[in-house]
Amino acid sequence: MNDEQEFEEKKTEDFEVLPELSAEPPQDAQPGASADAAPPDEPEHPDTDELPEDTAPDEPIFGESAPEPSPEAESAAAAERALNLVRDIPLSVNVELGRTSKEISEILDFGFGTVIVLDKLAGDPAEVFANGKLIARGEVVVIDENYGVRITEIVQS
Repeated sequence: MNDEQEFEEKKTEDFEVLPELSAEPPQDAQPGASADAAPPDEPEHPDTDELPEDTAPDEPIFGESAPEPSPEAESAAAAERALNLVRDIPLSVNVELGRTSKEISEILDFGFGTVIVLDKLAGDPAEVFANGKLIARGEVVVIDENYGVRITEIVQS
């Protein structure tokens, strides 16, 4: 026996020889089943109606596109974004009990205790202005020695 033959015999004795990989199924496999087939207890393609527990119903599944939002939803979302941009801008809010016109000479005669008669009657609603624009009307109330206005009407523009 030459050295090469001895080496080959030793190699096969020390190591288990694995069968070559081939496209044919192993002999212990079931007839008609492919080697790449999924185990019989698991379907080959999972049911697409069943979502994993951590997937929200509104989230698109990989490979699917998200549903298109309706035009009403898009415009409402755009309006909300636009409104969020201006929410923190301060406005000057004024409440007007009434008005009157006076000449300069009458104003110069004002003193302690002078009464100015307004064009509104007692009980008429006060007008609420935001940056000079009429936005609401309401009744005057007193809260802890402060005046306030209870809104009774929102003015539609």
